[in-house]
Amino acid sequence: MPRRLSRPRLLPRGPRLRPLPAGLFDDISARTETVPDQWQVQIQARIQSGSRVVMHTGFLSDADLATAHLEQTRDISATVAEALAAAGPDARVCVLPEGPQTIPYIDEARS
Repeated sequence: MPRRLSRPRLLPRGPRLRPLPAGLFDDISARTETVPDQWQVQIQARIQSGSRVVMHTGFLSDADLATAHLEQTRDISATVAEALAAAGPDARVCVLPEGPQTIPYIDEARS
């Protein structure tokens, strides 16, 4: 029988579990020891603490995305238009067409 390797937990377990990204970010920031790959969860929690994150995917269900505090959109154009209208005339939006393979930057000439 193959031996299962144990992996360090990236997310807190039990009563310490904080379901919101801000709580998760606080938990990770308070650690005295880093856990392998925790930076991915930490960066995502930091982003979601102050921003709404919406995905368009055919691979994950709405329920799957909700467990990660993400929203699903079926119409990217409509979702962007609604978000910009709700945020006001000085709003900006960041679209990552290739997800984590995209490196966002601000073009100062256009801002």
